Amino acid sequence: MKYFTAALLLTFILPNTLFAQHPRVSKFIDSLTNINLRFVPAASVSYSPETKWAFSVAGAYYFHWSKDTITKQSFVSAEMTYTQRKQTLIDLSLNAFLKQNTYFLRTNLNYSNFFERYWGIGNQTPNENDESFTFERWNFNSRILRKTKPNLYLGLQIRYQNLYNIETNPDKQLAQGQIAGSKGSVTSGLGLDLMYDSRDNRFVPHKGVFVEIGNLWHSKIIGSQFNYNYYFIDMRTYIPLHKTNILAFQVYAEGNFGNVPFNKLALLGNNMSTNAQMRGFISGRYRDQHYVSSQAEVRLKIWKLFGATAFCSLGDVYKNSLNELNISNLKVGYGGGIRILLNQKDRLTFRVDYAINNQQGSELYITLNEAF
Repeated sequence: MKYFTAALLLTFILPNTLFAQHPRVSKFIDSLTNINLRFVPAASVSYSPETKWAFSVAGAYYFHWSKDTITKQSFVSAEMTYTQRKQTLIDLSLNAFLKQNTYFLRTNLNYSNFFERYWGIGNQTPNENDESFTFERWNFNSRILRKTKPNLYLGLQIRYQNLYNIETNPDKQLAQGQIAGSKGSVTSGLGLDLMYDSRDNRFVPHKGVFVEIGNLWHSKIIGSQFNYNYYFIDMRTYIPLHKTNILAFQVYAEGNFGNVPFNKLALLGNNMSTNAQMRGFISGRYRDQHYVSSQAEVRLKIWKLFGATAFCSLGDVYKNSLNELNISNLKVGYGGGIRILLNQKDRLTFRVDYAINNQQGSELYITLNEAF
């Protein structure tokens, strides 16, 4: 899917690209990056065969919970998408640091009357298996963590999802009713979460390390229709190369053990609602019990508020063991992008990425802040 974004962000972009060489304009550009930009509205238009035209409006408010200089930046955001086929997505999120970073709260609630694509389960599903299905879904995720040592947090997390009103293609796999969750599912999980975060900025880091390890126990005892365990690990590091040039790495893995509905299997592909893994692949192009990926990105400052990136990712899904992975069959995505700094204090950044995969596909991404 290709995205075309038009928003108040354009008021920053257009003067810079057209008149950047003029001394007065250059001074004006420098002043823009120091504006205390707190509320960021945006609108986007997209098109795909499944939705036809889709229209989105969103807003994010960035703030510090405390007035001290220690407490990290927090944000609350809301987004609504409506498509030509009368599909709807509503998303509310809160990420907050409290009491000089003693507590960290992350909560997300969303409703969708939407669609997804399904090619089957496994890492070698053919393109001709492609099918779309529509559904209604409620999602709720929340975690509350307490700082136990500098930069180290430990706490609890919960996750609930209700997937219902599924409509499928009668001639495709999901309509046969043999795939777990293909007629709907309710999953609820409870687990632990451990997070280490020494990044100097949560949204556009220049240095530091981020590690998160967690699990979720899904059981009928706590209202889930499926019994299974979910585990994940997310590791990132950011290395300064020269002043504002950065080399960033990420390794991510997740696993599911038990009876997992198809919509909760590990997915390979970029997901704009989380962090951007495997750019160049549609989210869910491949799915299975387990997933592992890694990516590297070079971030360069070109001139004033303009930057550029080059990135590459590698990953795959598998059923039981890493031994199932074949080097020649691994999925690869690579590409580049441009960055425009909107606010220097909080490093709020406008991002445009174009990614190509090793299966003759490509994707364009336009959004805020870095991919990871």
